[in-house]
Amino acid sequence: MLVNDGDPQYLENWFYALWAYNSGFNLPNASDASAPWGLGWFNNPANSVYPPDRKMFLSRGYDDARTPNLWSYEERVMGWAAYSQQKKDPTTGATVQAFTVGHWPTGNPQDAQPPRDVFCEPGLNDCDTSKPHKAEGSSQPAGPCQRDDFKCWTHFPVTWTDCPQTCGIEVLKYRATDPEPQVAAVHPTACASTLPRNALIVDDVPNTVKFRTGGINPCAGQRNWTSRGTLTFTFGSAQQNGATVYPSKIDFHQLSGGFGGHFWMTHTRAPSYTDSVVTGVWTPDRRIDGEAEVMVHLPDHEANAPTATYRIELGDGTAEEKTIDQDTGGRNAWVSLGTYAFHGSPSVSLSSPADNGTGDDSIAWDALAFVPTA
Repeated sequence: MLVNDGDPQYLENWFYALWAYNSGFNLPNASDASAPWGLGWFNNPANSVYPPDRKMFLSRGYDDARTPNLWSYEERVMGWAAYSQQKKDPTTGATVQAFTVGHWPTGNPQDAQPPRDVFCEPGLNDCDTSKPHKAEGSSQPAGPCQRDDFKCWTHFPVTWTDCPQTCGIEVLKYRATDPEPQVAAVHPTACASTLPRNALIVDDVPNTVKFRTGGINPCAGQRNWTSRGTLTFTFGSAQQNGATVYPSKIDFHQLSGGFGGHFWMTHTRAPSYTDSVVTGVWTPDRRIDGEAEVMVHLPDHEANAPTATYRIELGDGTAEEKTIDQDTGGRNAWVSLGTYAFHGSPSVSLSSPADNGTGDDSIAWDALAFVPTA
């Protein structure tokens, strides 16, 4: 079962392989040589579920990706091989190709689109584009498959183009002998503290945490601070089949960046979604008696909740709240929550629910600091 000349360096020649991957392959019947066999009917380009006047997938623009069901699976793969997905460059914000596409010597990738009737042979797979057939009792539209059971399976070689002259080939961004490319830090870590030397910093992970980046802490040799306390979390739960489950943990993530190379985040949801609530509490390892400014560090990404409400426990049984916008405009920054008079062992908590929470805005827990003002 060859496509064109069968040379695997040409993209079009993978058409049957892609077809088999998605539709499966029906083996010949050893006891009945006349029984149908081969590639499933659903992905045959002649199938009437696909518009007969369609062009190559994506060749008219990316709106084709809104209705991929109008092309067979292998046609879609060929389309993506010729027209890359788009993504936003995190550094420049520009829209760029997500991957390197193939190269067609004619400059026309549409040569990869086979004629819709090339996989129809009345004497080989009971497929005849000149005789529309409606299977009795089927919801499928009338089409070229002459069998009511749709076993118009394809198993014969086809040729629709001259591969050395027109077929596409892969374009490799890197050769096998190229060294591993260097990774640029899109979101650089804030390693050194810019706070006053007497600031009591409570990081979001213990001092003993080991980072996998290069086998060492990404801030090794740059830290001029030590975490003095803990950040602990509680998670919303629900009962399911007699067991306690934690939907809140599904959307709870740890990311690199921020202060010290690590922070936590989730997405805000309405308070009624109690099983999605995540609450983090920063607790220093000592008493604070006197006035101190509370500073919270916000990372340069994945922190854009417009209403993040912090609860500041003053250590004497009283508490105050401060609501801020966590969006810093794409930069690592310390943000003040105000100055408070502490009397004992304080703590600061932040929960994920928000009255305007829809699951789209992200809320982050990074480092927090108490800065004495006297």
